[in-house]
Amino acid sequence: MRGGYGVAGSIRALSARKGALIMTYLLYYTDLNVAEAVYRTNRPAYCPSPCSFHDLDDALRMARTIMTRRDPPAVAWEIEGDDGTMLDRREIARRIRYLEPATDR
Repeated sequence: MRGGYGVAGSIRALSARKGALIMTYLLYYTDLNVAEAVYRTNRPAYCPSPCSFHDLDDALRMARTIMTRRDPPAVAWEIEGDDGTMLDRREIARRIRYLEPATDR
């Protein structure tokens, strides 16, 4: 999705034309309990379509939901943002400890 390709790129291009920039944070996770080295070498196969969010806190909340699942167990590997944000699974785990619980909107 880099370089303005894909749906997220189209949304950014459209909103840039309207004068507003919409940030996108991509959450990469797997349902499989795979080794980190295996995931890193073959990320497209394990996570072909990451979840997309416009807010980092929303991406972190989803990561918390994913990481607390029991059946099937899952791993939130990383979050990448248009603004250069790059969180690995250890940083995600550290940050979700400080998130406020989700509230009904």
